Amino acid sequence: MQDDEAVQLTQKLDTRRRRRLQANWASHEPTIPLRPFIDYAWDNYDPNAVASCLLAADKGFYHQKKILYEGFCTWVLCPSRSKLREDSMVYRIAKAVDAAEAPWRSNAAGFIPTLGDFVGRLIHGDMRFFQEAYYPTGGAMRVLGALPRAAYKRALAKRATEMLEAVHMMAIYHFHLTHLTSKDYDYALSKETGGAVVGRIFGTTSNRWFVEDRTIWKKIDTVKNKEKIIRRSKDKTKALIAMEYKIHSSTLAIQAWDKSRPSIAYAYAAASIPTGNGRTLLHELIDARSTFKLHRHLLVEWCGRARYVVDHIIAECSQDRGNPERGEPPFEFRSCVLPVEPRSFEPPALFSLSTSKITEAYDYQRKLTADSRRKKANTPLR
Repeated sequence: MQDDEAVQLTQKLDTRRRRRLQANWASHEPTIPLRPFIDYAWDNYDPNAVASCLLAADKGFYHQKKILYEGFCTWVLCPSRSKLREDSMVYRIAKAVDAAEAPWRSNAAGFIPTLGDFVGRLIHGDMRFFQEAYYPTGGAMRVLGALPRAAYKRALAKRATEMLEAVHMMAIYHFHLTHLTSKDYDYALSKETGGAVVGRIFGTTSNRWFVEDRTIWKKIDTVKNKEKIIRRSKDKTKALIAMEYKIHSSTLAIQAWDKSRPSIAYAYAAASIPTGNGRTLLHELIDARSTFKLHRHLLVEWCGRARYVVDHIIAECSQDRGNPERGEPPFEFRSCVLPVEPRSFEPPALFSLSTSKITEAYDYQRKLTADSRRKKANTPLR
């Protein structure tokens, strides 16, 4: 009888929840060697590995793709800001833990809430999430060290202005290649050409494209305006102003391009993908509103358009030839995007470019160059 009772008890325990727990927490050896999450997504960030994971049919571990997508979006806007990218991923890791704990914490009236947190992690989480993401990235202490979400959004919008400038340069290249003929210009496309005319085409005054809904704190000199600081602390709404950024020309524009090279293809491709209400995917990235759940259906198109940018726009420009004298090789844009099928698209109407605008800018730059050469020729040697 005892053996029969044991069999019946085992059968009762064989439930759907039990099977899920066994699958989530089973220890197993991978059949092929894989790069650990902490390597390709954190220590040695590999955007191609991340994008491949996002496009894969495999579900991955608990909230894996949500975490990867958050970091990928930050990298697209600020490829050199590793701390900002890591903070965005830590936010998603913390959200994943909270999503597992919250239902059991709120229903823990019959037992200790701490036990509810543990039960939630056990049932909703899985072993790989904690072994590959949560603990290797620093656990609770890393969450404490991350920027608060509001501060992260402000920092992201501020740091993204260089990428926005590079995106405007890319729009000029794209329109040039698709709408101008050899009769309309005699300039070879390059970052020097784009840097020289981008300010003339879009204007060097402040712009609000892509940041229409963003506000920032007004800068106040802490030494000369102590009274204003006190006033701002009492009335914060008056200290908030609309965010703006400038489109520079020449050296500053080229510097912005150089800093944005690793992810410029993805950023410009995002500016071409509409998301409704006159907004694009790039708007959503800057506002930190893009999530894997909301925009996962755009990933194939996004990666395909980024490949098109590299293969059919940047490849046609005499970009980044490197500096042989300093031993600097040309920048390899193709290594920064996935080798997927390119998806062509027209220059986004958002930029309101026209043949007359670009040719007028080229003519103006040609005149400046001629005047500069004339002055140098007429300057006597000392």
